[in-house]
Amino acid sequence: MHPFIHLHVHSQYSLLDGQASIQRLVDKAMNDGMRAIALTDHGAMYGIKEFLNYCNKKNGPRKTEIANLKKEIDALTQGEDADGRKEALQQQLQAAEQKLFKPIVGCECYLARRDRFSQSEKIDGSGWH
Repeated sequence: MHPFIHLHVHSQYSLLDGQASIQRLVDKAMNDGMRAIALTDHGAMYGIKEFLNYCNKKNGPRKTEIANLKKEIDALTQGEDADGRKEALQQQLQAAEQKLFKPIVGCECYLARRDRFSQSEKIDGSGWH
């Protein structure tokens, strides 16, 4: 089965359309095995800072693990790698990077078909404003 990622999610910041908190959305997505989620609140981006901060907090231990693996690989690069440990560490690094939860940011906006100046519908129905 292919991995699934929600690309259209509204939080409590989408008035009249969302009620879930950012923390609940991210935790639910991570518990369901999703590797990312897209926050697409209506017309405003008030929840983005909270969303990014919470995702970074949840990724904190994994990012520490990645930094430590990179340090070990760099140390082996400068010295000799007789037992092939570097390759194993690189595989661990790749696996750890794939487990990072990725926040995707978007904003849902609506466009109206209108004449730019008279604010009335165009007869031919062309043009977005």
